[in-house]
Amino acid sequence: MAENTLVLGLDVHKRAISAATVDGSARAEVRFYGTIENTPDAVRVLCKKLCKDGRQLHACYEAGPCGYGSGANGSMRSAMLAAELAEGRQWES
Repeated sequence: MAENTLVLGLDVHKRAISAATVDGSARAEVRFYGTIENTPDAVRVLCKKLCKDGRQLHACYEAGPCGYGSGANGSMRSAMLAAELAEGRQWES
């Protein structure tokens, strides 16, 4: 992965999402970013912060039965949209 790439890992729960990041460079260290609300707006804000300075954002998430059915899909769509827009790409649904 390129050095200007950031990988975002999200652990989705009913009311909150725990986020961790790792730079795309070799042997980068995973860092706990923090916890945000499980809302599309909170995910959007997080992605915009992480995409600053032209960084390319890749995201993945894990959601158990409490997280997935409670809006995780909408939150992740928001995350992907924010990442795409930050990179100047078109969003396709």
